[in-house]
Amino acid sequence: MDGVSTKWIGYAQAEYRASSKLRVWLFFASLALPFPSVLSVMTANETQLYLLAILNFVFLVIWWILNSFYERRQSAAHAARRASMISNGLGQEFSASETRRLTEKMNVDKDAAAKLERSDYYSSTKEPGPHRLVELVQESAFYSSRLHTSSGQTITILIGIILVIYACIAALAVPQSTNYALMLLVRMFFAATLFILSADVLGARNKHLACAKITNEILLRSEMLLEVDPIPEIDALLLMEDYTSAIERAPEIVPKLYGIKRDRLNDLWSEYTDGKKKGALA
Repeated sequence: MDGVSTKWIGYAQAEYRASSKLRVWLFFASLALPFPSVLSVMTANETQLYLLAILNFVFLVIWWILNSFYERRQSAAHAARRASMISNGLGQEFSASETRRLTEKMNVDKDAAAKLERSDYYSSTKEPGPHRLVELVQESAFYSSRLHTSSGQTITILIGIILVIYACIAALAVPQSTNYALMLLVRMFFAATLFILSADVLGARNKHLACAKITNEILLRSEMLLEVDPIPEIDALLLMEDYTSAIERAPEIVPKLYGIKRDRLNDLWSEYTDGKKKGALA
């Protein structure tokens, strides 16, 4: 649509792709991080303990570097998403100073971002203004609520699998344990499990489900706001800010999940918008 910018859509897509890949590496680094500590309970050898301490430090540095890159990419992605919604929704360009500030925050090359620009990224056909901005938030909240619900469910299944595996290990190993080494091995598994469930897995699950709940509430708010004519620009901006706040408190959706569910979500969105149109005509 004329007058609607797509520049920041390309930047947002590129940055989110990069942060999603980094989240995968960060997850595996988080899993590796506690193992030198839990392995240390299996030895009293000073040399081995010293080597494990060095390995623990190396894993910690790797995790810190990956986490720094992830947070930098995620911050840039969120900034580009906010910019794309405002400029696309209101049909306005940022000042030269703000454009420069946003561009400097990006980590991807502008040519790479340009390849991901899509004029049809949002389905709204409204002219730029508060109404269009609310429709952009509504569409984003629709997809986000369902993707974060699916992410939470996926992690719940992962937690269940982990619990079943370690419950089976305990059931099979503990009754037959006749030596100290085997008992230490079981303790190592349970120590690793505690870390997995309490840190990057269980916490992420709860954040995904919380984000799904909030974005679904924003979806309902957008429906009510779209019944107002004209929509106050301040109301549209507040709705967008609430959506932004919810998304930025949540982790990235589970990698590859959008690709798996894209067609189904697109169909559901079409049914949702068709239902609203029929309701408006009734």
